[in-house]
Amino acid sequence: MTAKSRAFARFRRNRGAVLGLALVAALVLFALLGPLFLPSPLTPDFDHGRGPFGTPSSPSLRHPFGTDTVFRDVLSRLAHGGRLSLEVACLATFVSTVLGAAVGIGAGYFAGRRVRVDAISDALALFALGVGGLLALRGGGVREGALLFAYAGFALSFGLRAFGGLRGLLDKRLPRPSGLLDLGLGVGLALSFHHLGRAMGLALASVVVRAAFDRDQREERHPSIDVDDGLMRLVDALLSFPFLLLAMAIAAAVDRTTEASLFLLLGLTAWTGNARVVRSKTLQIRNLEFVVAAQALGASTPMVLVRHVLPNVAGVLVVLGTSSVATMIVAEAALSFLGLSLPPPAPSWGSMLDEARPYFALAPWLLAAPAIAILLTVLGFNLLGEGLRDAFDPKE
Repeated sequence: MTAKSRAFARFRRNRGAVLGLALVAALVLFALLGPLFLPSPLTPDFDHGRGPFGTPSSPSLRHPFGTDTVFRDVLSRLAHGGRLSLEVACLATFVSTVLGAAVGIGAGYFAGRRVRVDAISDALALFALGVGGLLALRGGGVREGALLFAYAGFALSFGLRAFGGLRGLLDKRLPRPSGLLDLGLGVGLALSFHHLGRAMGLALASVVVRAAFDRDQREERHPSIDVDDGLMRLVDALLSFPFLLLAMAIAAAVDRTTEASLFLLLGLTAWTGNARVVRSKTLQIRNLEFVVAAQALGASTPMVLVRHVLPNVAGVLVVLGTSSVATMIVAEAALSFLGLSLPPPAPSWGSMLDEARPYFALAPWLLAAPAIAILLTVLGFNLLGEGLRDAFDPKE
């Protein structure tokens, strides 16, 4: 019996995992097929959806979950809200998993190698400029996500610039003009955050000026950091901020929340935990015999990472991604509950909870329907994630 067959057999024997898979499958079918057969979630039913004295209608054959405060079908809004939650959660999980895997594999595989601080800063600034610009070209709702991405890249670039310049001055390893240059460029990036175009121009200028300066300072010793140490200190700094609180602060700063900016926001703030787990797994894999043999035979670093390291961390990524979907659904519901998600009248489970609070005693089904939907969805993804973890790693 192969390893995959044994993992599948362990998964089938796990009743919790099978229950989680059934709940997830039921949710997906409900979110995908429900809107095709249910009435519009935005159209009030004044003829059959009004109760006595103009109150919301209680559950009936026509409206199985009743109607809300403006007489819209609750079941239809649940289906459309579930589709929104699944789309945002899955896309955000994809972003956080890819980013966490890239950082974790890079930190674990290149642990012990040192790189120049100013080189990392220039790469981050150019990467944020390029990707942010490509996303912004699409326009529409992607523009807010592009701004968030560019600002995050420039923030990291600023921190590394200032750190490199200050460290060079304190350690006296750099000539004074070079340290002042890096420190000044880093502070300049920070001061220009309120205007993205100015920050992009200064980032490009910093690369050009630094390149020209280095041609005259070829013997200069530059501050350097260990790849693993630098990436993990970045992860530690981001982990010091509560994930949901950080997401709410950034969402409140965005002028217009769209589905694209929402999943980018959640994905770009939730990758740190994945990076730590993948790093620990990569540290184990890089010292195994088949990886060392591939390196000894002259295989390039990208080939080793793609053919040997990535397949061996794929199981961990699947487990992390499945559990992360539940976290993203809760985060999206919390943002919409606080009014930081898509604006009304777009249906969302969190906004449905917020709208039902004043009517808890009068119409308790308005609060129970989205609450039970969130509970069953999170329970299903958590049970499925735990089942996959046990199937991939029976020692757990």
